[in-house]
Amino acid sequence: MRTKLSGSSGARCPTAFQGRRRADISTALEGRRTRNAAFRTQKRKSQFSSTAAVLLLGGLACVWGAGCGGGGPELAPVEGTVTLDGTPLPAAHVVFQPQGPGSPSSGITDENGHYELLYALDREGAMVGRHTVRITTYAQGRADENGEPTFTPERVPPRYNSQSELVREVESGSNTFDFPLEGALQ
Repeated sequence: MRTKLSGSSGARCPTAFQGRRRADISTALEGRRTRNAAFRTQKRKSQFSSTAAVLLLGGLACVWGAGCGGGGPELAPVEGTVTLDGTPLPAAHVVFQPQGPGSPSSGITDENGHYELLYALDREGAMVGRHTVRITTYAQGRADENGEPTFTPERVPPRYNSQSELVREVESGSNTFDFPLEGALQ
């Protein structure tokens, strides 16, 4: 849609642009497009992180009430080690999402790549059954001194997180699942 900038006939110039030259308006619009593109890029980067956080926190909040009563689904302890190209992967988020109804369990790897899953704040393990497993290093951190959010980059290929091919069956009793991941992202 074009707006006439001068003349007595035609559409009126939007208030924000009245009195400005065509070059000034073009510069203002270009700045807006650049900010919008940066916002869309930022939104895409945080989309997976936001989704994972909502699922994790929502799942924990939903089952917290069930966990307090001593009831709830059958859980089994789950632990293991995550490596990426043969090296332990620290600070990775490991999420076991049941393929049927139920809430996810999650854990974070230590400096040796070792993780243990929590179903809720006060309950260890994962629901017994088949799970899709997602592993990610991407995380949004606190704002820097300029107020800009900081990010930990994703080092794990999509086939292990957003497009996960990992499936594990959690059985009654102790479960150990090691994940030797390959193909680190740069």
